[in-house]
Amino acid sequence: MLWAAKEASYKVISKLHPDANSIPRRYDVRLESDDASPEKSGMVLSPFGTVQVRIYVCGEYIHCIAISGEGEDWDSIVWKVEKWDIEELSRYGESRLIREMLRQDLSQVLHANPEDIGILREKGPGGLGPPQVYVKDQKSTIDISMSHDGNFIAYSVRQ
Repeated sequence: MLWAAKEASYKVISKLHPDANSIPRRYDVRLESDDASPEKSGMVLSPFGTVQVRIYVCGEYIHCIAISGEGEDWDSIVWKVEKWDIEELSRYGESRLIREMLRQDLSQVLHANPEDIGILREKGPGGLGPPQVYVKDQKSTIDISMSHDGNFIAYSVRQ
């Protein structure tokens, strides 16, 4: 849970501060203590400010969502976790499959063809930036985060 919170918080921070680093010890996780609940809440203190987190603990996975608190709220976030066959993930690639899943789901919300939706990472001074959504080659304001581990792929979306 701690590692998931640090990683999710770094993703939020790096979008706001592209020069931020991901040194784990610089991200102090503080969770509320309700051990029985499958949903944990808390915060991560980073060098660039506080990030709010929610962690979902399920039988096979842990999924963490983070928000900066700068005009964001939990109701604006949609997320999904899917389990895939490990051989299929290896054959097609996690990044490709998660992008396809996200494009399909976004097409329903945006009333657009999945082929018109692109998920691209622009090159910046420190390497590739975070993924961004394009609709018909126009950059959208939709904020996404994608992740994969083992045979799970996941995303979160804020419109």
